[in-house]
Amino acid sequence: MNFSLKKNPLAFKWTLLIAFLRMTVFSLPADAAEVYTYQQGGKSVQVSIVEIGGLRMNDLCFNLGEKCQALKALKNPDSSKLKTPQLETWAANYCQNMGGSNLVLSSPRGSSSLFCLFQDLSMIDGRALVAAARGKTSQ
Repeated sequence: MNFSLKKNPLAFKWTLLIAFLRMTVFSLPADAAEVYTYQQGGKSVQVSIVEIGGLRMNDLCFNLGEKCQALKALKNPDSSKLKTPQLETWAANYCQNMGGSNLVLSSPRGSSSLFCLFQDLSMIDGRALVAAARGKTSQ
C-alpha cells in the first residue's frame, strides 16, 4: 500500500473495489455502463460510463486499471491544488490543476455532470477528484 492510500481511505476503498472487480470480472456486462453524450465540433459523441461504489468513470479507465491516469489522480490527490476556483466550480478548477480537461457529459436521464478527461482519454467524475483531495466521499 502506498503512502497516499493510507492518508486517503476513500481512494483506498475505490482502488480495492476496482481491483476486485477486475480480478473477478474479465469484462463489464453490457448493462453495467450507461451511455453519456457530449458535444464536440457540432456532433454528439457517446461515451460509456460505469459506476462502481459510487465512483463514475468511463469504461476505458476501468479497463486500463492501474494505468488509468484518472484513477492515478484520484489515488494521489494534491490538496495544494485545491485553490479558490477561478472557474465555475471547484471540480473544474481542480481538474485543470491536475492536468485534465473539463468535459460536460449528459446522462440518458437528461442531467449533466462535469467529468475530468486526461491525456490517456480516461475520465472520472470531477466531484470525486475534489472529494478525494478533501479526504471525504463525494456523496
